[in-house]
Amino acid sequence: PGYEYSGVIQDGLNYIFTSARTTWIEPQPAGDPDTDGDGMGVYFHDGYETYETGIAMMAIAASQHPEAVVNVAGSYVDGWTYAEVLQDAVDYFAFGQIDEPYIDRGGWGYSSNHAGAGDNSNTGYAVLGLGHAQASASAYGFGLTIPQFVKDELSNFWIPAIQDPVDGDDNDGGAWCRPGTSGSSNILRTGSLLYEMAFVGETVGTPRVQDALDYIERHWDDLNPDPGWRAWPDNVANKQAMYTTMNGLQALGIETIAVLRDDTSVEIDWFEEFAEVLLSEQDIN
Repeated sequence: PGYEYSGVIQDGLNYIFTSARTTWIEPQPAGDPDTDGDGMGVYFHDGYETYETGIAMMAIAASQHPEAVVNVAGSYVDGWTYAEVLQDAVDYFAFGQIDEPYIDRGGWGYSSNHAGAGDNSNTGYAVLGLGHAQASASAYGFGLTIPQFVKDELSNFWIPAIQDPVDGDDNDGGAWCRPGTSGSSNILRTGSLLYEMAFVGETVGTPRVQDALDYIERHWDDLNPDPGWRAWPDNVANKQAMYTTMNGLQALGIETIAVLRDDTSVEIDWFEEFAEVLLSEQDIN
C-alpha cells in the first residue's frame, strides 16, 4: 500500500480478474493437468484465450502476493487467492496443450486443445505465462506445480517440430510459424523459441539453443521488421520481435551476441541496441 502506484496496479489486476473464466479439465493423453485436484482450469478471455491467459498470468505472478484475495464482484474467481488463480491457470495450459497424434503436439493454439492451429506465437505466450508462474513460485512463495509432462511434450515434440533444420539455408536454426511451414522463420518467433528452450531447462551450451542464437545473430542487422526487428522502411521497429527476443536472451543469461559487421564478428550489447531504438521512437512531445 505504501507504493506510489499501488492503487493503479490493484485496479489493473481487478480489471484482469473480470475477464477470468473457469472450465472443467480432465486427464490428457500425456498426463493429468489437474495439479490441485479441483477439476478446474482458469483462463482469461477477451478474444484470444492463449495470448491473454499467458499475459494475465505474468501480471498475477508479478503481484508478489500469493495470499492476496480477489475482491471483484461478479468475477468467476471472486474470493480466490492469487495463488489459487495462478495454479488453475497453469492447469488450464497443461490441459490445453495439443496432444498426440497431431503435428503440432506439445504446442498451443488460440484456445485449449486447438489441434491444427498450434503456432509459435501462441505457444510463446503460453510458455511466458508458465515461465513467470514458475519464477514466482520460488521468488514469492506462490507454491505452484507445473506438470512435468508439459515440459516433456514441449521439448520432445514441439521444439524440434518448429525449429528449422540446419542444412545450409538462411533459415537454419530459426523458428517457423507452424510445423511444416519452412521459410517462415523470423526473429520474433525465434526469440520465443529461446524462451521455450530455457523453460524446459536448456542452456547456452545446448546445440539447438546455439542454432537458434546463430539465426538471431545472422539476421540482427536485417533492415526490416520481418525476419529482422529493425525499423525500415516505415521507421517503426517490430516491438513484439524485440520483446520475445529480450525474454529469450534474458532467460538464458545472454548479455552479448556476435554480429557480423564489415566482415568482422563484433560482440554487441543487444539490450543497449534495443534501448537506443526504443528511446529514439518514444513520443516525448
